[in-house]
Amino acid sequence: LGDDKNERTNERTMGKTIAAVSGFFVGSIVTAIASYYIVDSSRAKKEQRAQDFANAKSKSSAKKRSTRSVLANDTNINLMSDITARLWSHINVAGAAIIRETAEPMFKDVMPKPLQKLHFTKIDLGKVPFRFDNIIVHPLSKKDGTVQFDMDIIWDGVCDIQLKAGAIKFGVRNFKMCGRMQFLMKPLTDDIPCFGGIQYAFINPPVLDIDFTGLANVADFSLVEDTVRSMMNDTLASMMVLPNRMMTKMDYSSSFLDAYVPPVGVARITVVSGRDFEIQKAALRKDDVPDVYVKVKLSSSEWQTSVKKNNCNPVWTNESGDFLLSDKDQVLTLHAWDEDKGALDADDDLGMAQVTISEILLAGKIMEVELLHSNKKRTGSYLTIHCDILNLTTTSTETTEDNDNALMKNPPSKNHLGGLMTILITGAFNVPVKKEKASSYVKVTCGESHTFVTGIVVDAPGYDALNPIYDMAFHVPLTSDLVAACKGGALPPVVFQLLNGLGTGEDQVLGTTTITYEELRKAPSQTILEKRTLDGCDATDTSIECLVSLSHLEVGNTTVPAQLSPTATTVGKRNLSANSSMGFDDNKDATEPSS
Repeated sequence: LGDDKNERTNERTMGKTIAAVSGFFVGSIVTAIASYYIVDSSRAKKEQRAQDFANAKSKSSAKKRSTRSVLANDTNINLMSDITARLWSHINVAGAAIIRETAEPMFKDVMPKPLQKLHFTKIDLGKVPFRFDNIIVHPLSKKDGTVQFDMDIIWDGVCDIQLKAGAIKFGVRNFKMCGRMQFLMKPLTDDIPCFGGIQYAFINPPVLDIDFTGLANVADFSLVEDTVRSMMNDTLASMMVLPNRMMTKMDYSSSFLDAYVPPVGVARITVVSGRDFEIQKAALRKDDVPDVYVKVKLSSSEWQTSVKKNNCNPVWTNESGDFLLSDKDQVLTLHAWDEDKGALDADDDLGMAQVTISEILLAGKIMEVELLHSNKKRTGSYLTIHCDILNLTTTSTETTEDNDNALMKNPPSKNHLGGLMTILITGAFNVPVKKEKASSYVKVTCGESHTFVTGIVVDAPGYDALNPIYDMAFHVPLTSDLVAACKGGALPPVVFQLLNGLGTGEDQVLGTTTITYEELRKAPSQTILEKRTLDGCDATDTSIECLVSLSHLEVGNTTVPAQLSPTATTVGKRNLSANSSMGFDDNKDATEPSS
């Protein structure tokens, strides 16, 4: 760049970029290890997890590779993988420090009492680096000036991580991870590196598998493992699985308000019909004709249809549900069940299918999908689904009152959304504690069912603990249950609490501020952006900067066309376990293409 100062600036910029693109991948592993601490479950579960990882990895490998590295000897290695491989020895050391610093304080809170003193005695991530593949750069968004690129993250790491708590010792010798991540560069600037920050998240929950040693091999801990695995997935989902994103600032003067990317909209999924469900033959009693219902899930939200009694070809009438959509590559999961009423008779699994929202839209908004057993064998049963994308919009001041009354007087129907409340927290100012004791965070509540917390900011090099930056976004979908629970025709207030501590439940409340629904209703475009002084605070100048915005749903014609009946021939079909161009033999696994 011509002089030493600019060269150093360029080096720091490159370092930030590498940290943004690769650093948190190590951090996500930390989260998993910190919360998922026990056992190797039964052989069947272990083999299934290994198969899930193998399937996810093979799907990634089957795609066309991109961004080849001219420096690499292996033509299958792309630029990002090549850079990571050359930096891996340094990432290993830095990652070990991040794991130790991040995970050990969490053990006291998330572990059962015998393991609350758990600590690392050795952290070695091994010699196998992360691999990045199938990198796709999207067209520049002219609407909000966002550069987006997606890539597969694959790690089959042979590591050596040892933990100890008193006489209890165990370790991790292999960690597998496979998932697809979304990266957003925003806002765009005219100064190097030409974007203010980069946000990143898994588009769908990644496939994870951990091979434990020592204590983990005790079979009696399988129940604990299931519990902790769920904890691990919930922790990861709350941090960096859409709609939740992490952010790394490239320009510290840029505002999170400019970097924030709102949801794409709302996906309204209609379960139209099913066909060819099997009758269960019985020798000593009547044959069991299935009572079919379907659970529909996207991200962490789920709803289910009504039960269609004694029907192998069920048809549902106007049964749909709404999901907040952050990326059209998010996976929709359909799980069909046969309801059984007996006290000791659990519902029978009729099969599951997964499809992305973009695949449904490309098929003309309507698609018939085949259900598969958990072992990927075909069931021979099918579901037909329909998808509409609804836009979210803020309300102008001229029509605010009319729209509010409409929301309260005509609340959304069951499983539908009436809109979205968006909450952004950028930071706090003049935290009234000593700098060395600062460990502040913000807790946000909206009603009884929505509680969020930001990350904890402590005194450390590069951080201003007395003026912490949180840069977090939270979403409150305006569901039928939330609107129905409203008292006095008003949505619950949004309460912000500034706390100091480590999230143990005994933390000090430094101050509070509240934004009421009445304030929000009267604000221009139903949006409040303020630097608010906190009540109940010893210092008079302590404040937080936050944004609260109310969006409404633009509902057009979302009726499922009449021609989309169970006998329609225009419905797009797809086997969910492979590309539609592949043929399959009915006697083979659905993951194995026929000749």
